[in-house]
Amino acid sequence: MSVQENSESSQPAPYGYTATGRIRKKPLKSSVRVPEPNRYEASRNTNVRFINCSACYKDFSYQFDPHRAVWKHLQHFASKDPKHEEARDTFKKEERKEKSRIHAANCRARNVRKAKRVSAQFAAKAKIQRNLRRAGEFSEENLKKLLEEKMVEWDIEN
Repeated sequence: MSVQENSESSQPAPYGYTATGRIRKKPLKSSVRVPEPNRYEASRNTNVRFINCSACYKDFSYQFDPHRAVWKHLQHFASKDPKHEEARDTFKKEERKEKSRIHAANCRARNVRKAKRVSAQFAAKAKIQRNLRRAGEFSEENLKKLLEEKMVEWDIEN
């Protein structure tokens, strides 16, 4: 068994071996460095929608968190420039929509039966409305009465 085989089994050699079989402690100057994976790449550009400022078109894609950078930029310039103020208001509305969408999805995930019931109720209401209008007997009272009957049936089945 040679020295090189012996040292391979005992510990790894990240920089290889010398000519005599010893583990190299430092890389050779002539060796090509292996690029390290970027540890920030996973969290970078997670929210691609807001990388540029919509008022001045400044690019924030180089930032660690471009979404937050655009937000701070808009907050800073909102008092100085009406375009930035308008962009900030639009940005706020988008944020609210996104948060409410995520919140609604979480609520549906927590209350599965309730979500199914609401979905069935919506579908039944549309179907009943369509049938009543075709028959020419549409009224709110008829709709409510038939919908309640349909939902009682649905509750019994599920």
